[in-house]
Amino acid sequence: MTDTATAAPDVDAALVAAAAPGRAATRAAAVLNVVQTAMECVQWAGIAVLAEQLVDGADPATLWRGPALALLGGVLAAAARRAAADAAEQARSRIALSLRERLVAGALPDAGRRQEPEPAAVAGAVVELTGDIADYHAAALPLRASAPLSMAFILLATGLAHWPAAVVLVLATIVVPFNMWLAGLLARDGNDRYLGALNRLGAVVLDSFRGLPTLRRLGAVERRASTIDSASRELATANLEVLRRAFVSGVVMDVVITLSIAVAATYIGMTLLGYVTVPGTSRLDLGHGLFVLMLCPMYFAPMRRMAAAFHDRERALTAMRGVAPLLAPAAPAETGITRTDPADRPWRISATRLVLLDDTGHELIDAEEFRAESGQWTAIVGVSGAGKTTLLRLLAGLTEPDAGTVRWESESARVAPTAGAAAWIGQGTLLVAGTLADNLRLGAPDADRDRLDAAVEAVGLAPLVARLPDGLDTRLDGGPGLDIGTDAAGAGPTTGEVRRLSAGESRRVAIARALLRGARLWILDEPTAHLDPAAEAEVLAALQRASAGCTVIVATHAGAVVRAADARWQVEHGVVSRALAAPVSVAAGR
Repeated sequence: MTDTATAAPDVDAALVAAAAPGRAATRAAAVLNVVQTAMECVQWAGIAVLAEQLVDGADPATLWRGPALALLGGVLAAAARRAAADAAEQARSRIALSLRERLVAGALPDAGRRQEPEPAAVAGAVVELTGDIADYHAAALPLRASAPLSMAFILLATGLAHWPAAVVLVLATIVVPFNMWLAGLLARDGNDRYLGALNRLGAVVLDSFRGLPTLRRLGAVERRASTIDSASRELATANLEVLRRAFVSGVVMDVVITLSIAVAATYIGMTLLGYVTVPGTSRLDLGHGLFVLMLCPMYFAPMRRMAAAFHDRERALTAMRGVAPLLAPAAPAETGITRTDPADRPWRISATRLVLLDDTGHELIDAEEFRAESGQWTAIVGVSGAGKTTLLRLLAGLTEPDAGTVRWESESARVAPTAGAAAWIGQGTLLVAGTLADNLRLGAPDADRDRLDAAVEAVGLAPLVARLPDGLDTRLDGGPGLDIGTDAAGAGPTTGEVRRLSAGESRRVAIARALLRGARLWILDEPTAHLDPAAEAEVLAALQRASAGCTVIVATHAGAVVRAADARWQVEHGVVSRALAAPVSVAAGR
């Protein structure tokens, strides 16, 4: 089996797909770019008419026509330019927001990854790389759609004024795409170096903050500072290299385009002076010649912008190479019989020849077999770091194995594990800022008050709720804290105050959520960790009541939890084996 999260992504396809949220805005910007070009042609036509009238000594009463035409074209062109910029900015914001949402989703624990992504890589992608991708699409997509139409419009206007000049522009255009390709090749290597330097600096800084107390004890703060300084200099050097390559490629494009404009201008000048005459054409007057001269830079302007966008594409591709592996992967496809009874009977969990490797090929999990019988408690024991949580993730469908299979079976269905279908309770409980009822409804958003009261009673939170003047409407601050009880003066809690829950109470809120979800498979990762014996006994009793009739798989160090289990499996250095009795290291625990 392959891991969709770590398979090599098609970077070009991923870059194209990233533009989807901004398609409508970029199309609007493209249309406005063409309108801007048309209005600029009107503006230059008005200026050419005025110049010809002044040279020819036209009637002063008619001189208003040229300025009026130029003013109308200029105002409409400016309005179209502003609207196009607004549409492009809207596209950029939508694309960046979509990428950041997918990155955050991909970084969450239930994203189906074999290994959690490096926080520094995720932070760099969210802050820096998504901006590069969004900036490229916001500039390139409108330009890619509008440039051919704008150039065709200018070419048509030039041809109507003097067709040989249009032929000169077409011939000068042929050499530009080849130079754009060379500019892209020049930019690619520099962008790859920049991305590597950025990721290295982010990782070094994050690791330094994490290990600052250790660095202080070892007296290695100054040495670490020199490492950060070295990584910063490497990033600065890589950034300067990118800028240098961009400057060189820009100079090359400017030289090519300038020479092309010079050729066209030379032809127009020689024709106006009468030194060059193309058979089949009328004599070129000043107005038409000036109009064509002013259109030449306009004709090449979209090509110059496309050359810059071509350079930006290499930067965006480099950014996408860093972003694509971190995006939320698609859910793994299910195999076997379609599930027909999602919650009427508990699942029997089985695994055979289960193997999970890390990025270096080292085995994280090696399980020849594993079974958790329907409706029973199955304990997974082992020392910290042995692989218990990793095995739980495989069984819950949150991580796809490199080999072997995991099956959820009931009397009428057999399916591959589905991420999010099992109730998961870990060592910590997420409490959001809101009421106690709001926190309970994270497990079942449509639960009514009767269901909430039943869940509270089942997990042993009823006495706590009864002490609160606001009951389930008591507001929580969302963070860990002390038991809800009397204040310093001995009075009871005051209505409307924001309260905190103790670790044991928070754990029972998590149990109530799982009960409200109605899942028939419970995955527990150290559910009684960091609790005193009394709180541990209360939480264990709440778990047993709430999960009655469900299949429960629990990873634990606690002797009380192990003794409550119907079956035990041990994980040692990633190897999973059946334990006939509680291991000594666990039995000696609480």
